[in-house]
Amino acid sequence: MTFALLCDTPSKYCIEYSNGTLHDVLTFELIAVLSAILAVLGYWRASVLHRAEEERLSIAAASPEEANHDGVVVDDDEEENRQAVAPLLESDASLPS
Repeated sequence: MTFALLCDTPSKYCIEYSNGTLHDVLTFELIAVLSAILAVLGYWRASVLHRAEEERLSIAAASPEEANHDGVVVDDDEEENRQAVAPLLESDASLPS
């Protein structure tokens, strides 16, 4: 990456390589630090989502009357919609094609 980050004068963050070219390592270091911060934030977000999913599943296991056969909590509205649509789907299935 540092091959593209050239600079003109040697300094603390402009390092001379063994082949005599000068490279800006500050930009490379900032990119590395930013990538590490974004990675930590991504892992944190994944951890939060994982905990929320585990909590949702434990609630579904604790109250099976609110869960379907997969252990997923089903809203009352969603279940009502399924019950209302089921007869329509059954009647459509019996129509000749």
